[in-house]
Amino acid sequence: MKCLSYHVWIVVVAVMLWAEDSAAQELYVVSANTVGEYDATTGEPVSPSLITGLNDPLSVAISGTALYVLNNDGTVGEYSAMTGLPGDASLITGLSSPSSMALSGSDLYIVMQSGSTVEEYNAITGSQVNPTLVTGLSLATGVVVSGSDLYVASFYGTVGEYDAGTGQAGNASLITGLYEPENLAVSGTDLYVSSYNNGYVGEYSATSGTLINPDFSSVSGAEGMAFSGTNFYVANAGESAVGIYDGTTGATINETFICGLVNPVSIAISSVPEPGDWGLVAGGIGLMGMVGKGLKGPKRRKHESFSEGWGLSLPIRRPIREID
Repeated sequence: MKCLSYHVWIVVVAVMLWAEDSAAQELYVVSANTVGEYDATTGEPVSPSLITGLNDPLSVAISGTALYVLNNDGTVGEYSAMTGLPGDASLITGLSSPSSMALSGSDLYIVMQSGSTVEEYNAITGSQVNPTLVTGLSLATGVVVSGSDLYVASFYGTVGEYDAGTGQAGNASLITGLYEPENLAVSGTDLYVSSYNNGYVGEYSATSGTLINPDFSSVSGAEGMAFSGTNFYVANAGESAVGIYDGTTGATINETFICGLVNPVSIAISSVPEPGDWGLVAGGIGLMGMVGKGLKGPKRRKHESFSEGWGLSLPIRRPIREID
């Protein structure tokens, strides 16, 4: 590494700092008209006013370094998850009574309460992909996507399962008999349903809809949910907080993990870097070391020209003949 040039060292240090920052998971919380950023391990604020001036935000989703915010005024904005600066604050406009949103790859799925539909949009361009992906819903409230499956909650007590590509129903009545379900989350093969008015999070099989645990976590005012590893995070509007729970048993770890919020309704968590990402970082540093060493070039023999040392063949400059 001692052979690295000054400029290559700068790049190496920048990559190492990026890697260190990427190792930390961040939790993004919709509270009042802001999106705040918090440390997902400690709950400490990183930037509690990361994005401000929103118009009654309803839902937040993250993909890489891009944050998407669904607002009650019928818009979706795209922002930097690092700085909060807008990429396009009006990425999508003209939505009619939206209630929630889910993101998978480059696809945004948005629930419309007024039209009882789920619409599909391109998350990069904001263009509409399918305005009637899922229709015939009854006061749809929450949506979550897992692989090729799209789950949609209805305020009147059901959760349906649909194909995320075609919108075709796999089982429109996957779960029934619920009390005003509002938000959904998936972890592995389990589907979690929250009800603000009932104060519980129920656990069900995402495949069959079979009830596993009707009271997985008792959370008064449960809103948005997110899983990360063995941790389960729930936005608790009733307590103005985000709580953290055991992702396997539902046991309370800290019900006021993040407190002092104003009506938190939605949360999103950044992903953990994959092992392959660290391999790329290490490989990149090693490659830059080789490049830095190679930039020194071959040693020249005494009296050897620069072009000869590098194996270059340059045209010979001939003296200009004077004309009498």
